[in-house]
Amino acid sequence: MSDAEEDARLEHAGAVMAATFAQLVSEPFALPMSQIARLTDRQIAEVYFHGRDGQGKIIPPKEPAAAPLTEAAVKAEFLTVCTQLGMSLGAAEQRWEAERARRKGGTP
Repeated sequence: MSDAEEDARLEHAGAVMAATFAQLVSEPFALPMSQIARLTDRQIAEVYFHGRDGQGKIIPPKEPAAAPLTEAAVKAEFLTVCTQLGMSLGAAEQRWEAERARRKGGTP
């Protein structure tokens, strides 16, 4: 990176910081500089600039969608629980296959 590019990058970063401070000392936050100085960048980004609704209340983050369970993942969890409860791996696998056959309309 050239000196001119580095100077431009630093100037931009300074302008962003100045704009951030200007927003924090203005309404609706009206924070004194002494309080802003104690905040971390993360606190500023995640608390003060967090998404808000039309009334200014913070919008809680949505939980990420759960990944769909695969049969292999469910089987692995089933076998783990069975063996932790004292069942042998072979017996747990037989139980898995029996339950799988029952659910698919096979024999119990």
